[in-house]
Amino acid sequence: MPYDVDFRHQQALDPSALTTLHAALHAVTTAIEDCRNAGVPFDADPGVLLLARHLGNLAGAGSDDSLLRRRCMDRIAELKQHPALATLAIRGVAYDAAAKDLFHADGRRALVRLAEALGFGEGEFDIRSNRGP
Repeated sequence: MPYDVDFRHQQALDPSALTTLHAALHAVTTAIEDCRNAGVPFDADPGVLLLARHLGNLAGAGSDDSLLRRRCMDRIAELKQHPALATLAIRGVAYDAAAKDLFHADGRRALVRLAEALGFGEGEFDIRSNRGP
């Protein structure tokens, strides 16, 4: 039998110490990694499944899906109103491909708005950015 430990099963049987989403998520991801190391399919492992259910119970405790959906839509609308450009410029984007992509996309949009505000028409300006290494 490949290398395997019983910790994920013990933790799944008594998840009382996993009281936060972070702790439960860590337990699930660690259990999945244990399964990979052992060569066991994690999507059928009883320890992983019980831990995932516990995570679901923590995430669903006292909340209504419709309320969470509404809050997600509100957050998306808010994020669209406030691009991340300034935050990313201050924080920096070095070695973070996703942040760099967002920075350049937001930067291009901001420069297009600036060109339009200055009275430039389509084809009268060219926007380029240097993504660097």
